[in-house]
Amino acid sequence: MSVMNRNKPAFKKAAALALCLLVLAGCKTGGFFGKSAKKDLSVHIKRVSYSKAENGTLVKIYGSKPFHHTAYKLADPLRLAVEISDAVLDFETSTAPINGANVTHLTVVRFHKAKTVRVEMQLEVDAPYKIVKKDRLLEVFVADKPGVVFGEKASESAATVSATQDETAERNSAAVKENLRLRRELLDAKKRALDLEERNHELREQLNSTRQDEDETRNLTNSLQRRILEFEKKLSEIESKISNQEQ
Repeated sequence: MSVMNRNKPAFKKAAALALCLLVLAGCKTGGFFGKSAKKDLSVHIKRVSYSKAENGTLVKIYGSKPFHHTAYKLADPLRLAVEISDAVLDFETSTAPINGANVTHLTVVRFHKAKTVRVEMQLEVDAPYKIVKKDRLLEVFVADKPGVVFGEKASESAATVSATQDETAERNSAAVKENLRLRRELLDAKKRALDLEERNHELREQLNSTRQDEDETRNLTNSLQRRILEFEKKLSEIESKISNQEQ
């Protein structure tokens, strides 16, 4: 028997141990035998809003980070589509009616396989549009009618309208809070007034009770005085009779 044959079981054990160590090392380091978790590189669409702008409608698309987009128009029905690649939605897809002169509906859809989010603005007429990119925000200006030119002034005006609306909303919110605070103070004041009225009623009852006690005491005193006078009168009569008898 050769030396190799005699050491064959030990050799197999050593080889198996070495293989196990390699597997464990690979799983721990994420190397050949392990697979590290993929980092989520998709942009998350946080919110889509709309508001009235000068001569058009302003649609805002908020992302978790700067993102790329493609804009195009679709037919039947006529729509302006803004497509965002490698994106996911942080809310449910939906369609909302808009009281705009041209934009009638706003739809947000997600294509899971393509990892794409599309924002569609349904139009009454084919009108121009302008898109302004601001870091993680995309602003889409859609004209109410053909022939409208979106320039810097239009963008600034729409942005001013949006800012004004935000300020108005903040003022309204502050006014609502102030109104609630005043209502609470009014309720507290009414409660205090009721408490004072109840206390005043109790004091009036105590005063009436005290007056009744005073009247009863006065009547009792008068009665005692009358009885004392009667007793003194009888006593005087008795003394007079005794005096007459002695004479």
